[in-house]
Amino acid sequence: MQAGQSAGGHRQRGFVLLELAIAGLIALLFAVWAAGAWKREMQQAGVNAHHAWMDGVRAAAQRYLQRYDGRLTPDSPAAALADAGYADWRSPSIAEFKADGLLPQGYPETGPMRARADITVGPVSGCQTDCVLQALVHGVLWRDGDGGNYGWRALASQWLLAAGGKGGQVSSNAPQFVRGPSFSWKNPPREGVQPLPEGTVALLAAGLSGKEDYLRVRDKRDPDFQGGMRVKGDIGTEGSVSASAYLSIGARAVRAEACPEEGVIAQEQAGGLLFCRYGSWRTAPGAGGGFSTNSRHGCMTPEKTSTANPVTKGCWCPAGYVMLRISDSGVASASEASGRTIGYLCVD
Repeated sequence: MQAGQSAGGHRQRGFVLLELAIAGLIALLFAVWAAGAWKREMQQAGVNAHHAWMDGVRAAAQRYLQRYDGRLTPDSPAAALADAGYADWRSPSIAEFKADGLLPQGYPETGPMRARADITVGPVSGCQTDCVLQALVHGVLWRDGDGGNYGWRALASQWLLAAGGKGGQVSSNAPQFVRGPSFSWKNPPREGVQPLPEGTVALLAAGLSGKEDYLRVRDKRDPDFQGGMRVKGDIGTEGSVSASAYLSIGARAVRAEACPEEGVIAQEQAGGLLFCRYGSWRTAPGAGGGFSTNSRHGCMTPEKTSTANPVTKGCWCPAGYVMLRISDSGVASASEASGRTIGYLCVD
């Protein structure tokens, strides 16, 4: 009886050891999975940070193209911007951008993954005449010793996802190009330099798109401003001026005084508009109004309706106007109930 119990106890202890081994194996698998997931998340965070840093350099390159567009052509000598602090305008550095105010002074010159970025400025690939300058910001993600075949491919793929379709790379399928969904640049990026290695990632600062953000002299586009606009100087047009709302005139003038330019308009001190005609300020035709008077009822009709001048609110003309009789009817007698009515027009 005791021997049977002893054998059963050994079997139970064996099952417990097996269960512990299985539990330990499962725990180990979870630990390995968690460590791998953590590493991938850290790697993705580093790639995202590197893209954000590199995009800041791209924005500086965009400002560089906008600032010096008028001074550069594809044939300009390397020292064309030496006075602005650039040793070779075709390959400006981050340090030169910082010195020129295109990047903040505290901007890091290496990315979060200790990777560098270089800038190459040149015309669009294949352009022959009237070429637009562009800037290619490029670099590799891996550190020395970490660029295994799978490593750089994984990093480059993650970086391209972070770029949201605006980035490019040098791939094994087409190593002669730095290519992305929206651009293609020959590799090597310019004459006299080494080809960029596979896995190089890049962003493009396009000079033409930068110009489109600004109006230029003799620009034919409609700016379609969505807010107000103030101008201190004169505005001239060879076409018509149209206002969908009100037109406000701030200039004040006095009728009959000398005016500066034929055809200009001003506001009269007492209200109304004045036009510059024949060297003096005059009112618009008919602006003096008109009225009528009645011998029995004064500034009214027999029906007690006012006949006052709408301009002066009475039966008289504005100052400087002359009464011109335009009508005369009725009889001015005590026996005539309607009386005599005389109409006047106030003329300049």
